[in-house]
Amino acid sequence: VLILFTVMLVRRELIFNKIEDPRRRYAGIGLMIIVMLGIGTIIIGSGLKTMETNTTTVDYRKIGEDFLTYYSPALIVMALILTSSVIGALTLARREDVTNEQRTD
Repeated sequence: VLILFTVMLVRRELIFNKIEDPRRRYAGIGLMIIVMLGIGTIIIGSGLKTMETNTTTVDYRKIGEDFLTYYSPALIVMALILTSSVIGALTLARREDVTNEQRTD
């Protein structure tokens, strides 16, 4: 999450330099095909169609109650980590702008 917010907030010309190369485009297409074939092979070979279960239906309200009862400290810690990552990303993005302004003066 920290990397995502940093990339979104920092000026793009500082991060991305567009390099046009035909070999690079074909390599990307080839890599995409290989990854998609690999994922497709894994999904087809997993046997999802032949899976049979005789279990009862899941009560989603019970799952929600368990989350709020037993896992509330973990949810609070995750919320604090997410909040600190957003604050860190904003700080990094702001510091990048400040250093660039000082260099131009």
